[in-house]
Amino acid sequence: MRKKEEVLIIAEDEEYWPIHRKGKFLAKNMDKKTAPADYVAVYRCSPLKAIMYYGKVTRIDEDVPYSIAYKETPIAKREGFVRVYHVEEFIELDEPILFDRDLDGSPIRSREYCKFEDLLKAKTLADLRK
Repeated sequence: MRKKEEVLIIAEDEEYWPIHRKGKFLAKNMDKKTAPADYVAVYRCSPLKAIMYYGKVTRIDEDVPYSIAYKETPIAKREGFVRVYHVEEFIELDEPILFDRDLDGSPIRSREYCKFEDLLKAKTLADLRK
């Protein structure tokens, strides 16, 4: 497992976000590339490509089957395991951190990391990638 990071940014699509928001958690496929973190931030892939929410991690559960993490949802039928990041609550940023193709190059596809202070000050993804 990687060393602990301040903020893990996870790309979310429309299928997962309502489930995660309601359950106050984010989940990421189990692999050695994903680090534990003090905070998680949510990069919404659509309709607006932007980081809009973050939350303080209260607990991380390892190797959780999809059937348990996504109990009573269509996603529960998937095979495999996830790392679950439980949060106190999701807090909406005052201003979303926008994806700007001219400045940022590419959107967040899976995960990225940043400092908490940078998350609160950033206007675009480029500000987090310095």
